[in-house]
Amino acid sequence: MVKNMNTPVIKHTLDNGLTLLILPINTIPKVSTQLWIAAGSADEKTGQRGIAHLLEHLLFKGTQRLSETDITHLVDKLSGYCNAMTSHDYTVYLFDFPRQHWTTGFDLLADIFNNARFEPDLLNSELFAVLQELKLYKDDYITTLEEEIIGMLFAGHPYHHPIIGYSSDLWQMTCANIARFYKTHYVPNNATLVVVGDVQPDEVIEQAEKHFGPLASKTIEITHRYLPAKDTVQQSITLYRDIDQSSGIICFTIPGLREKKSYYLDLLLWVIGKGKCSRLYKKIVDEHQWAADLDTYIYDTFDRSVLFISYEPIDNTLIPKIEKTIIAELQLIYQIGLTDNEVERAVRQLHKEHTLSMQEITILAEKIGLSYLATGDEQFIFTSIAETDLARIKKEIEIIVKTHCRPIFANSGLLMPFAKGDLKQWEKEQHKTDTFDSKMHAKRLRTSMLEEPNYSHTITAQPAIPFTFPRCHQTQLANGLDVLWYEKSDTPIISIVLDLAADYFFDPSTKQGLYNFLSRMLIEGTRNYNQEQLAYAFEHAGADMHIEAGRITIQTVPSSLKTILKLLNEILTASTFLAENVEKVRTQILTEIKQYWDDPSEYIWQYTHEHIYKNHPYAKNELGTIKSVQSITRDDLIDFYTRYISPQGAALCIVGDIKEYDIPSLLEESLGTWHGPMITPLSFPAIQQLQKNEYLYPLNRDQIVLGFAGASVSRTDQRYDALALFDHVLTGGVQGSMGSKLFSLREQSGLFYTIGGSLIQDADEQPGMIFIKTNVSIPVLSQAEQLIESTLDHAIDSFTDNDLIRAKNALINGLIDYASSTQSLALSFLLLRRYKLGADYFDKQPEHLSTISLSEVIDAVRSILSTDKLIKIKIGKV
Repeated sequence: MVKNMNTPVIKHTLDNGLTLLILPINTIPKVSTQLWIAAGSADEKTGQRGIAHLLEHLLFKGTQRLSETDITHLVDKLSGYCNAMTSHDYTVYLFDFPRQHWTTGFDLLADIFNNARFEPDLLNSELFAVLQELKLYKDDYITTLEEEIIGMLFAGHPYHHPIIGYSSDLWQMTCANIARFYKTHYVPNNATLVVVGDVQPDEVIEQAEKHFGPLASKTIEITHRYLPAKDTVQQSITLYRDIDQSSGIICFTIPGLREKKSYYLDLLLWVIGKGKCSRLYKKIVDEHQWAADLDTYIYDTFDRSVLFISYEPIDNTLIPKIEKTIIAELQLIYQIGLTDNEVERAVRQLHKEHTLSMQEITILAEKIGLSYLATGDEQFIFTSIAETDLARIKKEIEIIVKTHCRPIFANSGLLMPFAKGDLKQWEKEQHKTDTFDSKMHAKRLRTSMLEEPNYSHTITAQPAIPFTFPRCHQTQLANGLDVLWYEKSDTPIISIVLDLAADYFFDPSTKQGLYNFLSRMLIEGTRNYNQEQLAYAFEHAGADMHIEAGRITIQTVPSSLKTILKLLNEILTASTFLAENVEKVRTQILTEIKQYWDDPSEYIWQYTHEHIYKNHPYAKNELGTIKSVQSITRDDLIDFYTRYISPQGAALCIVGDIKEYDIPSLLEESLGTWHGPMITPLSFPAIQQLQKNEYLYPLNRDQIVLGFAGASVSRTDQRYDALALFDHVLTGGVQGSMGSKLFSLREQSGLFYTIGGSLIQDADEQPGMIFIKTNVSIPVLSQAEQLIESTLDHAIDSFTDNDLIRAKNALINGLIDYASSTQSLALSFLLLRRYKLGADYFDKQPEHLSTISLSEVIDAVRSILSTDKLIKIKIGKV
């Protein structure tokens, strides 16, 4: 075992070559265990593209010991979570469990790592699910554009091929060639185990030796890889789709993760495109107003990564100007250099992001695993961010831009609407693909039934580890603002959440989107700060702020708390609503509306709300419509601001490293001048019970977005907890369990890649919704509909005491997630206040859940769930 006292990750190597990385964090009793395999799609051979990703799916389909459903049922039974991901360079499998069950992660990972079984029927059902995933990605047009760009940039290199593969290769996959890839790459000396959470290092090493120590190392087949050649050819690609809003990308190949430049590259993102103070956002979005939005991000790979600069043009005629400005600004970085201020801002923001990730054990484990596989240095994510020499940082960033982001290396991509007449030809090509897939599917139908769980029945769930939920302090300021606060000093970060009494449904019916518009205007300047100064003050202080209708959320470093609260007071009391800024934001929102209605997986939500709530205020469109946003005036915004941005009925919660502050005095000093009127509560009509109906919305996509929806109950309804228990079994609930009844349909048939939803979606003071959604290919739509409808109607008939126990354990163990981070705690305290649940709610909830009977759940479900009371929505080629 190797331990550096100045760095946190403990490294241990087993005799067979397996590497173990351990980071103990005991804030909550939970553990994330991840197995990283140093093999991905770049290790595939011609004719087998997609095999690494398909293998990732199949490893959850059972082993010599485990049945096809044992893993998902056991994980669900023990209140865990499992997932996996394939990249060009690696494949990772993760299991998160409560502390009392964490060793099960080692047991399952060791088994799938060494004893997987590959059978034709298991392959056939999973193969079709993967092909549905491929179609799902194709309907995500920005992702498709990025994938096409990657293929263009890496011609001749394994990165050229999409990770998910090609349908022509996937249809030819056999158990034999999948097993060959598995046996070649899934060996101990090609694997790394990462464990982060409430563990002791010695017990982790002991369990690793027990479960993985007996496995023999093998000679690893070296895949011939080489650094992609950097050329001076400028390349571009344009995709045409059935959309209204265009998107653009400028990109450059940059150093890969192996070169250990990721810290400087992440800082570069903040300098050029992340946040309102970044060079490109400031110039293209705010100054010239050529784009509604702009962002920068990195497509990380080991050999060479790609820097993406994406934007949403206000008008397509502006694209040449946007591209020219992006390239010119990058040139200025190495011609003139960076300023201390912009680098200091980037450092503070990146350090804040790093600190936030330290609170989420799954994310932190992922960062450790990825960094280690790429660099061989288990401490790199911690040591690299320790660099604070501004002169050195500036020099490194400037060298990267000068070397890799010169005009001659710029590549571009565009996503554009079809011209008139071209769509019909595109539909013909789609029909050919659907026909081919249908024929191939008919040849590879699964004939056996889904295997029942076996091994999981032999495992007994242990009681949840006692956890006392924190208690916050409470007071009320002289202006009527309720204040809640709690000191959580284990991480140097502070979360601030302000909940206001009014929400989007307070919008006038003819001015839908007004609150959203107002929210956007609150960062456009005050009496003492113009828009640029306000953004600079927040971002340079190491803070970020998110404003939406009814809520303001801020994350900041502790040293900036006083400054941030004074800025918050500026926003709440002194916003100016300059006419030119109103028009700028209006144009941005109109562009966002077009983009929103290009994504059926998003706007099915709005359609559903309108049908469920009808004349109820919840039916209103939070984003607004083209017509309503165009009608909103500056006077409307000021009037709404004056009436509803008020401390009356509002609550502010502060959680984090606040030991240096007297919170009530600080808030009285900073927010005490904020005053406003009482908010008159809305009068909500009763929500009418629906009748079975079907609504079709034509659109050209590869898949149909299929939804089922109906009225549910409020958060305070006595049936709520009973429905939450059944919701876990039916849909997977808030834990996203893959042991749900709906997900088992996917396991059996492969008809869809994923399916999810809830029986208590968005339940609050008013009733929430039943909402189930999936994406289905046209040839199997009817079959999928019948299976889902039958499950919704009859799932309660087979609900057993064992199902109820499993659901109770999941919900009880899941309570610790409400205290996992400063922000989750802040939101939890506000939840308790809003519904008057009591400070001891989370401590009493396990006992309450344990008393709910099977008959109570059955009665609650039957009172709301029947397809006779649900509407069906289909968006696509219908």
